[in-house]
Amino acid sequence: MGKRIAIFGISGSTGQALVASALQRNFEVIGLARPLSQLSDENPNVEIVRGDLSDQDSVVQVIKDADAVFCVLGPRPPFTDVFCAGATAAILQAMQETGLSRLICVTGAMIGPAENRAFLLDWMAKRFMQRAPEMTADRHRQEELIMTSDTDWTLVKPPRLT
Repeated sequence: MGKRIAIFGISGSTGQALVASALQRNFEVIGLARPLSQLSDENPNVEIVRGDLSDQDSVVQVIKDADAVFCVLGPRPPFTDVFCAGATAAILQAMQETGLSRLICVTGAMIGPAENRAFLLDWMAKRFMQRAPEMTADRHRQEELIMTSDTDWTLVKPPRLT
């Protein structure tokens, strides 16, 4: 195999699509999954660390031998969990501790400055902010943490993932 990537959010749809793509490109994958996650680690090129984002030792374990970190975290229906900024802070801290600098993070087109959005998308973003102010604030804080970090970061901001 080649390079090794760490994935936070590995058990979700985006995380699983990322795993499949990484394996096709001969990457090794390591990811953090909740202890009760049904995620299988039968592929020898995929390592699953069972733990929680609030456990800094687990976060460091996932990152320590990786070449890059992918953060594809997000709440699941009914979308009441607000945790992305806190989790991202833990990931950034672990990256600093291990000396890893490459971070790719998926947030969303509804987050961030309006000058980067077309009129219709900006209108949708304002409605989203009204419907989910806590989630919106969490994602804004997540982006702020990343953009002010010392990492070599990329934010991916799709309008919708399906």
